[in-house]
Amino acid sequence: MKTNRLIFAVLLLNFGGIVAFAVFRARTVSSRRPDPTAIRGVEGNPAQTRSVFVIPERPSQPSPDSKAASDFNELRSEAFSVVEGVVKRLKDNPGALCLLGKLHLRSGNTEVAKRIWEYALAVDANFGDAWLDLGNAVLLLGEQESAEQHFRNAAKCSKDPTEGLFALGKVLLDQGKLVDAVEQFNLLLKRNPTNVSAICKLGVAYQQLGQFSNAIEEYSKALQVDKDSWEAILGLQTAYRSAGDMANARKYSEQLSDPTRSLRGKADIDNERSLEYFSFVCQSASNLLLEAGDVTAASATLKRGLELAPESDQMRRQLVNIYTSQGNHDTAIDVLKSRCSTSPGSLEAWMNLAVYSMKVRKLEIAEEALQKAIALAPQQSDSYALLAQIQMTRTKDRPLAVETAKRAVGLAPIASNHFILATALYHTENLAEAKKELTEALRLEPNNQEFREAFARLSAPK
Repeated sequence: MKTNRLIFAVLLLNFGGIVAFAVFRARTVSSRRPDPTAIRGVEGNPAQTRSVFVIPERPSQPSPDSKAASDFNELRSEAFSVVEGVVKRLKDNPGALCLLGKLHLRSGNTEVAKRIWEYALAVDANFGDAWLDLGNAVLLLGEQESAEQHFRNAAKCSKDPTEGLFALGKVLLDQGKLVDAVEQFNLLLKRNPTNVSAICKLGVAYQQLGQFSNAIEEYSKALQVDKDSWEAILGLQTAYRSAGDMANARKYSEQLSDPTRSLRGKADIDNERSLEYFSFVCQSASNLLLEAGDVTAASATLKRGLELAPESDQMRRQLVNIYTSQGNHDTAIDVLKSRCSTSPGSLEAWMNLAVYSMKVRKLEIAEEALQKAIALAPQQSDSYALLAQIQMTRTKDRPLAVETAKRAVGLAPIASNHFILATALYHTENLAEAKKELTEALRLEPNNQEFREAFARLSAPK
């Protein structure tokens, strides 16, 4: 019997790996050029004539009084350098302009940010993100009616109107336009029924309308999606109290005062948010550069970002994706290895290195990473399932692959693990046991076409 050909496809190759690499898509990544066609029903658009854009002066930074403040200043300065560089490189790109506006708004330069977004809309009045950002800016200036119109334009112009609808619903709620707010939140929830924030805001609108049963229903839906939603718990407490149900009001009041709900220090939270925002800026800038075809600048932006925020897995994934698209797998592996070096106790880091290395057939690196993962989490089945697949590629290690696959099944008796064990047994010519494991895989996933085809081949007359 020939054993040099796999009759069962290796799970990793067919399903893209047990640990998935997600491509981060920041909201302001579009480099869509100005649309010369008629404006699609937007109102209050800025003047269509515009002067040459001049990058505004950066806001001043206060002298740092601690290391955390010094780190914050460094991140902000680097964020401005990244985005200003992209704005210069991609002249009149509305996505780059919006990103610059966000930085100024975040730094307290609301009027400057407003002018940047107005310029972006003079470039392309159908650019939904600019309407959304401009709406947020004028809202900070107390211009609710203007913000409302800008948010309506954002919802009309954006391919995904979710953020525009949410912002519109909130500003309507703040103005007491409750029936209209209910309509906007319902439109949003038709598109995204698990948006907890929108569900809770809909509950607030119903509550202000005096429709307490509807409000309680919405807050309860939110808790079904996120059992720890503070906004939903608070909403239920106030809605039950308004409805006169003091027993339930007390129940949710107790949850709000639960002493196990810990609060971290403000400095820790501010630092974390700064790192997250810096990561967002670098990823958005990189996406804009990629869409403009400047791969070198895009990867350089992410590399610099990782120097200042080495724990940003989103930036790391994006950089790996760039190197992968270029066929530069060794460099991609080096990027993943750097995460393992800086965080040797991170199971996710070792698993990401293992999965990627398997995809590009760097099996020695993958095996070493999986052994590290097993040492960190010996009760986690995925590491054994992947390791068994590597061991199967070496004839001398196929009996060992059977034992490794059995460990995976013992830890997690799921269909994919039974399938891997069946494959390992097949390669040791133990066909009866292989058929038994494959039968179990099919019992768990009877409609899996790959399992069915493998079973048919195994059962066919020799």
